[in-house]
Amino acid sequence: MFAVFGLVVGHPDKYDETAVKPRLPQQVVLHHERYELEPQAPHLKTYEEVLNGFYSAAGLPEGWTERVATRFGTTAGLKGREHLRAALQTLGFELR
Repeated sequence: MFAVFGLVVGHPDKYDETAVKPRLPQQVVLHHERYELEPQAPHLKTYEEVLNGFYSAAGLPEGWTERVATRFGTTAGLKGREHLRAALQTLGFELR
């Protein structure tokens, strides 16, 4: 076990109107005892619609589903994370 600590010094720029990306609904990310995909479908559809509006306002061309599929569809989307397991094992971490 190790502690992780982060510190941000400063204050936000009151003239910067950066939008905050909407989060996935809790019904999609919170699971009790088992993972079930079917009850998530209507919430994911609504999230896709909300996020499409967010992306459109930000000038981004794709919807959320396409962006996620593109990002995780190839090893290149992992941006080096595919080597994380081997690196941790080299450092002595026993992983299942």
